[in-house]
Amino acid sequence: MMKRHELNGSAANRRRLTMVVALLVCSCQQGSGNEAPTEPVLRMQYEAERGEALCVALCEEQGLLAAGFSNDRLRVFSTEGGALLEEAVGHRRGITCVAFSPDGKRLVSAGPDRTVRIWTARPLAEERVLEGAHEPLSRVAWRADGQAVQAVTVGGAMYAWSMPDGKRLFFKPGPVQRGVSNLDLSRHGAVFAWAADGGNLRTWDGVTGDKLGGWRIQDGLLVGSVAVSPSGTLVATNEVGSDKVDVWRMGQGHVSTAVDMGSPSRSLAFLGGRSILAASSLAGVLHLIDVERGQVVEALDLPMGSVLRLHASASGNLLAAAGPGRRVLLWDVTSVGPAGGMERGQPLIAPVEIDDSASIPAEGGLLDMALLALSDYDPPELRADPEPFSKQQFPAAIGAIDGHAFRLRGFPLAADMEGEYVRTILLSRFPPGCCFGSVPVMDEWVEVAAPKGTRSLNPDLRVEVEGVLEVGEIIGSAGFASSLYRMQATTLKLLDG
Repeated sequence: MMKRHELNGSAANRRRLTMVVALLVCSCQQGSGNEAPTEPVLRMQYEAERGEALCVALCEEQGLLAAGFSNDRLRVFSTEGGALLEEAVGHRRGITCVAFSPDGKRLVSAGPDRTVRIWTARPLAEERVLEGAHEPLSRVAWRADGQAVQAVTVGGAMYAWSMPDGKRLFFKPGPVQRGVSNLDLSRHGAVFAWAADGGNLRTWDGVTGDKLGGWRIQDGLLVGSVAVSPSGTLVATNEVGSDKVDVWRMGQGHVSTAVDMGSPSRSLAFLGGRSILAASSLAGVLHLIDVERGQVVEALDLPMGSVLRLHASASGNLLAAAGPGRRVLLWDVTSVGPAGGMERGQPLIAPVEIDDSASIPAEGGLLDMALLALSDYDPPELRADPEPFSKQQFPAAIGAIDGHAFRLRGFPLAADMEGEYVRTILLSRFPPGCCFGSVPVMDEWVEVAAPKGTRSLNPDLRVEVEGVLEVGEIIGSAGFASSLYRMQATTLKLLDG
């Protein structure tokens, strides 16, 4: 049964709570048997005088917790008693990400000033500044072999520098289509994942920069949070405005869905190699979720708001939080485990998974444009092979509609005009300004040659066109794809207005 615990936010009660927690930890360690705590134990609650906590990192072996703040402070704490051990000032405009080296003796940090900084952990002292990033940095990691550090930008670009010389190993630009809504880098940078608005999720090898896989997980919607498990085999996502959290297994697809958590999640983190996912909600509740079953097994009420960033130790027995506000929190979650006797979460049925030819209408019928969406399409500039996609590379159901006549309904975006007459339109299944103001991606529109005499069209009003649909990628002389789907329309009529 799910348990819910409240944390009091007043200063006096915090001091009393710290003492109670210390006594509770001691009593657990000195118990007569091997009894484990029956619920998560709050080990530490630190509140800075100024500056919001933006990021945290844990090194269980060294007993250290590092936190970065918006006022450029980097602080190191003890995970045992919660004491502040070290403090230094670095970066400008805040520290948004921090990570320990594999041995826990050094730190790497980054932020909006586009620099990566290397530190000794004890005493906390800056060793080196790495430059060359083109955007503010969002995540950093220290590779497992200790020979390189990695960083990714808010726009999805990826960098790597060798250690200790600081030489840049590689740079991989972010996506050119649509904005990256959120991203994450696994422990030691093995796997990098980003989600773009429109519901496109992509995963990359953090060492080579090669693409590992991709899914269309939420058709036309915005992914709010992304988390990669330490092993890089699981990815968790949530949808903006929804209290649903999904877990995906790389190369296999959907694992589970957690629903009805009261409010959307703001931050996600896997608890080490354990089958537990932590999700902080905008309503100020920290949920601990059984990954395989999609069930909440613990819920902690947070003091005064939601957590900005979560991070778990390698074992998954410690969970740290940056926020709410100026706070840094640390729990011992050793006792939390998957609950028994619960049903597995229902798979997410994505509208882009097209393997049912029965959904294709008969010749001349109305074809739902959502059926043209591809689950894992990247334009030529993002994939290793610049050769055009052939019809054989499209899903079989889509390839089967090539050369057949259908009716399509959508919003007409003028692409080519001759005076007051339209020669070509891009028929989009989304209205202008949809998908958070971004331009529709290639599989969301059809290039339509309008019937002769078609006058200027209002892009906010739907039209219906009829003609033979052509499937296949066309790449222009500059190396960019110009279309995936085309139609020579024989008729065009207004549906709205």
